[in-house]
Amino acid sequence: MIKLKTEANHKLALIIGVGDGACRALNHIYLGSTFNNIDFLAINTDKHALYSLDIPIERQLLIGANVAKGFGSGSDPDVGRESAIESISAIKKIVSKDYSIVFILAGMGGGTGSGSSPIIARLCRDIGCVVVTIVSVPGVFEGNIRKPISRNGIDLLYKASNMVLLFSNDRIVSPHSNANSPEVFKFLDLVLKMPVDFIIRMITSKEYPLIDFDDLITVIQGANGLAAVISGIGEGDNRIEDTLLKLYDSPYLLDVNIKAVNNILLFIESGSENQIRMSDIGIIIDHLQEKFGKNAVILWGCGVNANFSTEIRLNALLTGELLERF
Repeated sequence: MIKLKTEANHKLALIIGVGDGACRALNHIYLGSTFNNIDFLAINTDKHALYSLDIPIERQLLIGANVAKGFGSGSDPDVGRESAIESISAIKKIVSKDYSIVFILAGMGGGTGSGSSPIIARLCRDIGCVVVTIVSVPGVFEGNIRKPISRNGIDLLYKASNMVLLFSNDRIVSPHSNANSPEVFKFLDLVLKMPVDFIIRMITSKEYPLIDFDDLITVIQGANGLAAVISGIGEGDNRIEDTLLKLYDSPYLLDVNIKAVNNILLFIESGSENQIRMSDIGIIIDHLQEKFGKNAVILWGCGVNANFSTEIRLNALLTGELLERF
C-alpha cells in the first residue's frame, strides 16, 4: 500500500502543468492557492510562454532545448515526446522529492501536452508517486485533425497514470459561446483546477469523519484508468435538494459512459455555523447508492469551508468501469 509521507518538511503534492494551456491553468491555481503543502512546476517547450507566468522561475522548466529550441512544439506531439525524453534527467531531479501525489495538467490538442505528459506521468509513477492526470480533449471547434492525436495521447496516459480525469472543451465552450476567448479560457482553467482543489481539501481536512490518504488510494487503485468527478453546491432551506440536482452537470461526467461504479469517495463541505446533519448525510448516501448501484462502496468524510454560511457542497470521485465517449 502506498502511504502518505509525513516528514516535517514534506510537501504533500506537486502540480505540474505541461504545455501552453495547462501552464496557464497552473498559473491560475498558483495565484489562488491557499495551500502551503503543495509545489508547482510549469513545463513547456516554449520559453516565452513560460516566462509570461507568475510562477517563480525556479518552478519553471524549459524542456527540449535541442529538439524544440525554445520555440514550442509546433503542434507536433512527437516534438513534445522527444523534448520530455531529452530533458528527463532535469524533470526527475525536480520530482525526486517523492511527493505523495502528483497532479499533471495537460491539453490533448496535439503539441507539448500530448507528447510530453505520458512520459512525465510514467516517470512520476516509477518514482513512487500517485499520479492523477487531468486532461482536456479538443472540441469540434478545434478541428477533426486533432482527434487521432488526442486519442493516442489519452491511451498512453491510461497506461502511465494511476488515474485519468478528462473533459471535452466542447462542454465548456458551448454554454459560453457568446463569451470572448479570454473569458472562455478562464472557465477552462477553473475546470482543470476543480479536481485538484477538491482532492487536496479532502485529504487535508481536520473534520470528523476524516477521509485519509489510504481512502484516496483505495479508490484510485480501482480506477482502471478513467475516473470521473462530480460536484454540486446549494444553499438555504433546500440546500440538499439543490445540491443533488446540480451534482451531475460536471464536465468530467458528461462525456463518460458509466457501466459500473465500484467506489465513490464523497467529501461534504458546509459552513461552521450550519454544519450538515446526519439525517442529510443519510439522504445523500441513499441518493448516490440508488443512482450508481447498491454494490458501489461509498467512503465519505466532512469538511468545514470558512467561506460558507448556509451553503453545502458535495464532491465525489467515481471509479469503476467507466468509458469515454469521444
